[in-house]
Amino acid sequence: MQYISPITITDAMLLSSNVIETDYVEWDAVTSWGVGARVIRTATHRVYQRVVAGVSATPPEADPLNWDDISPTNRWAMLDGAIGSRTLRAGTITLTLAPGQIVEGLALLDLDVDQITITCTSAGSVVYSRFFDAQLDTSSMTDWYRFFFATLERRNTLVLTDLPPYRDMQISVTLTVATGSASCGTLAIGRVYDIGDLLAGAGITIDDYAGKATTTAGITTIVDRGAAIRMTCRTRMDRELVDATVKRIRLQRATPAVWIGSPGYESTVIYGPCKNFAVDLAFPTFSHCSFRIESLTA
Repeated sequence: MQYISPITITDAMLLSSNVIETDYVEWDAVTSWGVGARVIRTATHRVYQRVVAGVSATPPEADPLNWDDISPTNRWAMLDGAIGSRTLRAGTITLTLAPGQIVEGLALLDLDVDQITITCTSAGSVVYSRFFDAQLDTSSMTDWYRFFFATLERRNTLVLTDLPPYRDMQISVTLTVATGSASCGTLAIGRVYDIGDLLAGAGITIDDYAGKATTTAGITTIVDRGAAIRMTCRTRMDRELVDATVKRIRLQRATPAVWIGSPGYESTVIYGPCKNFAVDLAFPTFSHCSFRIESLTA
């Protein structure tokens, strides 16, 4: 079992992106904004909506009485570390990152694309290149009938943990669809940490927050309020890794990470915090660790 501890992607790290940041007009201090008017701030990469009509010289991020923070801009929706927002662009999304530090893991979550290309360069030379056909998710094709007649599912998660450790590496990501808009909810990069061998008995649960809403006419519908995925699991960890793991998990507290239960099960890739961690120092040479991982609501 492993996890990627994501770094914060800054303006300086984003070398290029073909997603333009023009969702709405840029805020200025002299315009009289009407109620409901939306603006962007490229300094914060956020979209704001006017609450009270008028002029305000205070930037929206520092003026909650007059502005509501609505969402990230389209360019930064996949880079802000949050769940529930997506970057969309017709045809292709292409961006290049220069982390300026060693990163071994990359995760793309909430994807809706046909093809994925990851290319890493160092000192102008390609040091890593992978191509994935996101349409070829054959996990549900368990017999010949399903092979011919089942609906082909797209892969919506991609996790890589083998990026080469070059400090000057530039990472280029290209997401492509034949028709419509390429879409990505989260791109995360960071160091990869091993937390032992996954033992049998791991469990996955889905908590649905949907509720009922009834109109005055007596019509009842379901209101979607998102859902959370939870995973409980145990790992076998060598004694030498225990102390370092306890320290890292403590530092990771209340901070989402990309947890990878088993490479063979996409459903065990969860982006969120570790809600519970326990170590059973049962044997001289290895220990058993218990985890409870909870996804951010999506």
